[in-house]
This record gives sequence, C-alpha cells and structure tokens, in this order.
Amino acid sequence: MLTTLSRILIPVLTLILPDRGGWFTSNFSAAASEYPKNLLLMLWVLVTGISFHTSLKQTAELAAPYLSVKKEAVLADASILSLIVSVLLPYRPETWYYVSALHVLIAFSSTVIFFTALTVMDLRFFFEEPELFSLTTGLFLPAIAGTACLLIVCDYLISGALEVFLTLFSFFWLELFSHRVRQFVERKA
Repeated sequence: MLTTLSRILIPVLTLILPDRGGWFTSNFSAAASEYPKNLLLMLWVLVTGISFHTSLKQTAELAAPYLSVKKEAVLADASILSLIVSVLLPYRPETWYYVSALHVLIAFSSTVIFFTALTVMDLRFFFEEPELFSLTTGLFLPAIAGTACLLIVCDYLISGALEVFLTLFSFFWLELFSHRVRQFVERKA
C-alpha cells in the first residue's frame, strides 16, 4: 500500500546512501555523518518511516474486522520513531563518542523491534490462513540467512550492505504482505 512516489524514492535513496565502495566497510551513519549527505539520510528515514507507517496502518485497519494487529503496528511505529531519533543524533565517534554510541544503540534496537513486530504480525495471519501467508512467513528465513551472511562477511559490522538489504527486504516484504492481507480480507468478506 505504498505510494508510487515511495516505490521510487525508497529504493533510490537506499541505494545511494552508502559511500562509493564502502558498502561492506561503512554504513549509512558514517557515510552520512557530514553535510550534505546527512540531509539525504534524514530524507531517507522520513520517506521510509512514513511509507512503512502508512502501509502498516492501512494493513491493520483493513484487517481490523477479522484480526486485530494494532499492537504490532504500534510497536513498528515506535521502532520507526526511534530510528528517526537516532538519525537526529550526530554520528561522529571521534568527537562525540557517547552520543554516537547512543545513536548506534537506538538504530540497532529500532531494527530489532521493527522486525519483531513484522514477524509477530505475520505469524498472527499465518496461523489464521497458513496457505495464504506461508510465503511471507517463509521469506523471513532467507532474510535471517542474508543478515547473518552479511554480518559475517563484514566482520560483524552493521554495514551499508546490510542496511540496504534490510531496507529493501522490508520494502518488498511489506508490499507482498499488504497484498496478502487484502486477499485475506476478500476471503473473509
């Protein structure tokens, strides 16, 4: 349920955020720690956050008569808001060590919370209609494997490659999930 504009902006912004050649040795925060790239990071987090929020809210409202997932959507919203907060904190470990550490902690925690919310929401639908939601549930396995591989390849650094992978996975997964929820509602109606 993403808009056409967000369908273009999210992948484009996500792919241009990492530094050239720094996909495995840097991350969004390091690449965007200086002006003007920090404005690009803020634009990315706003576009992505608003789009993901809108998609999850519409999905929760659509499914509400049949299955309540508002708690999971609120949890996902909290993670999106915490990601916005982390982007507002400067990432300059050489001069602002503790603020940078807080930035990383909040950003990492928001990702874990977001994927937990998506997983719980998906499982609630899966247990209602396994044949309809088996693909969305099953896609978490390659996402976990991809995340683990990227962490190992990048020496356990939360790299730009990992951030791109998780953002694009979320983007395409939410598209598929929204489509499946619409099918779920049509079947129930």
